[in-house]
Amino acid sequence: MSKKFSYPVGGLHPDSAVLCQALEAIGVKSPHTGKPLTESLVFGLAGGVGAGYSFCPTVKARKGNGVAIAGRHLAQVTNTSWFEGALKRLGLKYEVTRATTPGLALKNLKAGLEKGGPIIVLCGRDTLPWYHEAADGGDLFMYSLLVHEIGKDEAVVTDWAGMVHELPLKVLARARNQIGSQKNATIRIEPMEHTDLGPAVIESVAVCVNGLDTPKTKTYSFEGWSQWAKFMTARKSKKGWPVAFPGGNLFGPLRDVFCSIETVGTGGGLFRLLYSRFMHEASFITGLRGFSSVASSYRGLGEGWGALAEFCLPDRVEVFRETKNLLRKRRKAYEREGPSEEYQDCTVRLNELNKSVTAEFPLNEEESLELLRGLEAEVERLIVDEGRALRELAAAAEIGLEVG
Repeated sequence: MSKKFSYPVGGLHPDSAVLCQALEAIGVKSPHTGKPLTESLVFGLAGGVGAGYSFCPTVKARKGNGVAIAGRHLAQVTNTSWFEGALKRLGLKYEVTRATTPGLALKNLKAGLEKGGPIIVLCGRDTLPWYHEAADGGDLFMYSLLVHEIGKDEAVVTDWAGMVHELPLKVLARARNQIGSQKNATIRIEPMEHTDLGPAVIESVAVCVNGLDTPKTKTYSFEGWSQWAKFMTARKSKKGWPVAFPGGNLFGPLRDVFCSIETVGTGGGLFRLLYSRFMHEASFITGLRGFSSVASSYRGLGEGWGALAEFCLPDRVEVFRETKNLLRKRRKAYEREGPSEEYQDCTVRLNELNKSVTAEFPLNEEESLELLRGLEAEVERLIVDEGRALRELAAAAEIGLEVG
């Protein structure tokens, strides 16, 4: 049922990879290389990295954990804004449709394909058959698919890993209707030639800098991370981790932080490694050498966030080590073969571990607090490093900051 599509694809961040596929399908190429746009370039052009901490009690009430660490621009937005930002900066013409009913949504999708596809559709992840039983957490961003064909009962779609799925139309309709604010959105892009990506790169860097320097909400900002650091050891707040996640309940949010940083489509290191590659490309495209040194700073940040993820589930505890290995193994299995037997086996074992570790947590209360104190200190250190990298990024692009 699943196979690789006929043109090269990305495969790190779901939305960036799908947008890469869409652009390549209509023949968009970089004038600087003559090749399709890379996933890291598309990610950067969409606004790059962001910040924030989300704890949603509603998710927790549904037996989830409600914890997610934001790491990219517009992580909290579930509409088409992220895609539209990248397309506008590229100067591409595109069409967005929305619908309040599944029937109209399907009609819009068919009409878009008749004009010339493929079509990007926004959807929820949990109703897709290859994700239904997956024990993932820490995922804030929406999920996207690229629709190539519509048959009588099925749609031919590809996802971030470039796997081709024959998805029943009823399943696709449920997935598209899962998140109400998306309103069954579709995005169709018109083919167009490009002469210079330099202005788009500079504008996208400004968007990234402004998003981090003057965020619209405290939750999705460096201040959100600061609040998270405090919550990890706060014993008198309902949002404090010792209160919200007593005993074995701590396992879920620890794993969610690991997933947020490493395995839910960040490219590793909370998107910082992906942005580092964008900075190298930005230096080549614009001729601004300062971006190369910024790339090194973001690579260092990516490594720092990766170390924090490891700290959440330390190797000295066997079940923690197994959990991390299985999460990484499952991610790589899907990249290679889609929802294969190996992928399914990892999912089953992860769900078993989730139940057993929660029931018999390997750390006592004092050991848990010691772990959380260490995490608090590491997050605070990373916030300082993030601020330093932001100042370097702004200086390289000659952008003033409101916060020193």
